[in-house]
Amino acid sequence: MDCQIELKERFDNKYWRLNNLYWIIDKKGKKIPFRFNSQQERLFDDFWYLNILLKARQFGGTTFVDLYYLDECIFNANVEAGIIAHNKEDAQKIFRRKVKFPYDNLLPGIKERIYPTTDSRSELSFNNGSFIYVGTSMRSGTLQYLHISEHGKICKKYPEKAEEIKTGSLNAIQAGQIVVIESTAEGAHGDFYDFCRKAMEKKQKGDKLTMMDYKFHFFPWYETDEYRLDPMGVDIDKPHVKYFNNIERSMKVTLDAAQRAWYVKKEETQGQKMKQEFPSTPEEPFEAGGKGLNFYREHHVIEPIPVPDHAQLYFTFDYGFSAPYSCGWWWVDGDNRIYRFSELYGNDKKADNLDTGLRQTDQEIAKAILAHEEKLKIPTTRNIIRLSDPTCFNKKPDYKGGGQGPPTAEIFSQFGIYMSPGDAKRELKIRQFRNRLTLLEDRSPMMLIYDNCTDFIRTIPLLRDDDKNREDIDTTMEDHVYDEACHICMSRPISLTELKPRKSEYERRIDWLLKTDKGTYTDYAFRVHQEALGTLGAEEMDYGGMAEYEDRGEMVDTM
Repeated sequence: MDCQIELKERFDNKYWRLNNLYWIIDKKGKKIPFRFNSQQERLFDDFWYLNILLKARQFGGTTFVDLYYLDECIFNANVEAGIIAHNKEDAQKIFRRKVKFPYDNLLPGIKERIYPTTDSRSELSFNNGSFIYVGTSMRSGTLQYLHISEHGKICKKYPEKAEEIKTGSLNAIQAGQIVVIESTAEGAHGDFYDFCRKAMEKKQKGDKLTMMDYKFHFFPWYETDEYRLDPMGVDIDKPHVKYFNNIERSMKVTLDAAQRAWYVKKEETQGQKMKQEFPSTPEEPFEAGGKGLNFYREHHVIEPIPVPDHAQLYFTFDYGFSAPYSCGWWWVDGDNRIYRFSELYGNDKKADNLDTGLRQTDQEIAKAILAHEEKLKIPTTRNIIRLSDPTCFNKKPDYKGGGQGPPTAEIFSQFGIYMSPGDAKRELKIRQFRNRLTLLEDRSPMMLIYDNCTDFIRTIPLLRDDDKNREDIDTTMEDHVYDEACHICMSRPISLTELKPRKSEYERRIDWLLKTDKGTYTDYAFRVHQEALGTLGAEEMDYGGMAEYEDRGEMVDTM
């Protein structure tokens, strides 16, 4: 009797069932008993009603979810579970390996009690009224469990199918039922990106979730036990060392030598796709997948430092009404390096799409700018060079009174904000922007961003080249901060020649000594000294010949 009670208790325990009853095919094609790995264990403990999984490749998320659903169908009556894949071939493969194989290899006693009434390549219906099936879309009104696999790929390659999933399949789920959307990222666009972004924001704010809120789960590469390699003979260069150290600080983890070695060697084959396929942070995979502006948090973002009193200040502005407007405040150091120390981004934070403007009038925007500068404690007497797109100097429709209204720049001037037109040449500004972001061997990049400028940090890494014009950014993306920031880049242009490593005084002297036709370094220094005196307006000194001042090694009394 005690054995029967113990056995019943075990079979009533879902955790025990999942870790003891099922067989799967592993990555090597071998039949093995299913046991939770560390990431699946965490997912089981953190499972919610609506779940969105951003993951590295092959951590076992699909296997976990489909076994979870299969188990529900076998041990509960009248359960309906659905799995969506991006195409028919993948759907049938998932069903065959993740559902059909585990069921066929169950204990005979279980299969005798719960047996299929329908057994096809896309559906298993059981005699207890439950069934699980797979497809590329589904609109059933009774679905209690839904799994959408590789949703990011669906959104990128099949946008119409993604829309059908949102309006059809997800609408079939009622509050309190279970949804898992899992994928690697495929760029910063589409429903998967939007779902992840909203769920990430709620997690960062610590918001209490309702049954209709998605819970964000992130599974980076370094949580997978197999992603390790003997570090002997693997060279970890300085950029990778800095990258790993930044990941350790930002994610509060420790990456050992074997993990670092695996990452470096894997990146040799993955290239630019590495951060998309094997992300270290939740932001990385959305920043990957196509050439952009080469902006890196670990190199370009700094903690705020005081703005020097003597530094030249710049204010840059990009107009927006139905789309966001963008304002940036900058200061410039003695090396012509620019620092973005504050920003004001006019978007609707509550909208489904962050690329939605506040629809404010010019007067409202001007008041917001002045309020922000007051908050920054910028004296009204401080000289600020203010730049905007030339279109801000054009008349525009008066939406309230009809006809033509005054330009934005004219309205701003009524509030003491005097703008100058910036250079908006798109083919030139992207070059200047990239020059500013260039990573330098001997010093910091020529553009640095304070970490409080969150919309710059959010949007710039997501921008990609225009497919039809590599000398421009895809203007269908959220590029307002970019357009605004380009004004200061164009007003203070730099060349790639300026970005070459600087030589020390000793290196310059050696170079001069190697130029035998230029005379001695002493002669050169003397001429430079004379030229400097002339620049200062002083009379040139007559030394009466250099021989008088040559060091002859003699002791001279000075008293």
